[in-house]
Amino acid sequence: MIYLTVLVIASLRYFYDVTSGYNSIIMYLAVSTVISCMLEYFGIVCGIVKYVQIIDIYLYYFFLNFVYQSRIREDSLKKELALTQKELELSNTNVRLLQNQISPHFIYNALFIIKALIWTDQKKASDAVDDFSLYIRRNIEAMRSNQLIKFSEELEHIKAFLNIENVDDETGLVVEYDIGEYDFHIPPLTVEPLVENAVIHGIGTLESGAVITISSRKTDGGYMICVEDNGVGFDVENTKLGVGLENAKTRLELQCGGKLEISSRPGCTKATVFVPGQNESKENEEK
Repeated sequence: MIYLTVLVIASLRYFYDVTSGYNSIIMYLAVSTVISCMLEYFGIVCGIVKYVQIIDIYLYYFFLNFVYQSRIREDSLKKELALTQKELELSNTNVRLLQNQISPHFIYNALFIIKALIWTDQKKASDAVDDFSLYIRRNIEAMRSNQLIKFSEELEHIKAFLNIENVDDETGLVVEYDIGEYDFHIPPLTVEPLVENAVIHGIGTLESGAVITISSRKTDGGYMICVEDNGVGFDVENTKLGVGLENAKTRLELQCGGKLEISSRPGCTKATVFVPGQNESKENEEK
């Protein structure tokens, strides 16, 4: 009886968050044991205590097993719901990418430039076609897959975009690369939109002297990528991020546990991407 009483007390403390139905079962086990002991003690009924206790202990075992299995199922269901929610959010970001990432104006402008170069510089026209094809292909691949890619692949995408933007040499845009690390993984279309944003909104109004700096390096906790421009800047706290930046931020958080930070003032806007170390990235890629 003491053994069963201790089990019941421990259960009441451990299962404090369960439903009243579970608690009623525990109380039944306690009450049945106490009543059988009292009946035996006062001589009303003899020889039933040990049988009641054996039955109660078996019932208690099955009860614990039922609770344990129920909690396993609940935990499994929560994990499945969380995974489904994550996949849904990634799917929504892919839809937004499909709707907003490839600007029609950029496509028209690129095709117009290529057409003009065909008559003036066929070598440049050929290179521009290659860059334009790579740019479109990378965008489509990112929309179709949630797999992580190497930063070197994202860098190719960035260079293709910048080559098209600067193909006529009239923009005066200077791009500086300070790439300390290539071999790590990031979600696709998480750095390239930062470069596009710098070109369109950061330095778009500058008549000359536009500079974009792209750098990467290893940190204690992983890797850091910076996209910096010397444009007009903006009020980070009171400006809502565009779709491209929001997508980049969401994909970083969901796919590799990374984050995006932006700081800005007149003459300097810096977008910094942090991603976890190589091991964490590879694990997420395999998942």
